[in-house]
Amino acid sequence: MTLEFGNIPESCALDKRDASFLAEIVFAYLACTIGPQSSRGSHLWTAKNRDTLARIFRRAYLHPSVAGAAMHLIGRLKRKQPDLEVNGKAGLNMYIAALIIADKIVHDRHLRRKSWPGILSDALTLAQLSKLELMFLEAIDWNTRLECAMFDNFQGMFHGWRYIREHSNNIDFFLNRRWDNIRPTAFDDFDGVESNDGVRHDFWPVNGEADDVWGDPGECKMS
Repeated sequence: MTLEFGNIPESCALDKRDASFLAEIVFAYLACTIGPQSSRGSHLWTAKNRDTLARIFRRAYLHPSVAGAAMHLIGRLKRKQPDLEVNGKAGLNMYIAALIIADKIVHDRHLRRKSWPGILSDALTLAQLSKLELMFLEAIDWNTRLECAMFDNFQGMFHGWRYIREHSNNIDFFLNRRWDNIRPTAFDDFDGVESNDGVRHDFWPVNGEADDVWGDPGECKMS
């Protein structure tokens, strides 16, 4: 089925297994995109982050394609900041911001802002979420355009991941040095390169600085 903005369900209940599979592919994408490119960074990206994603997906009742749209926005940010590398906590916060934005892009009746703290087990306040969302939008120059083909590409990739996982164990890209600096071709194909996604090297702090910025968003006044 070809997915377009108009026919992506506003509510989708994922069972535990599908939520786990979705969390795995998102975690793998984040690890290979904004995580450390070496197994030496495994202590910064742990299974706890992946489990947190699975809980979020089950509680948010969002269609997996919304999670895919958030991944695509992360890829857009990475192309603007090729040297961006963050730890697991900062990466999770970054993805949460992208997920909130993706929900607004895809759905006319998106999740209410006040619903998110509960979905996140009150790990972030409304003020912190508002700040993270604004930071992310500024980081991608407010470019929230998504192509319909991206949704189909994600659906194909997710179904492929589910099939692989039903016949094998999860691939942990931090488990073994042989995965160092390896990024699945499917992720590169999913990202694509858009003509208005120009690279700017000096737009956002990298490495340790980004951990500080995204890891602890602090509070901000709600508008």
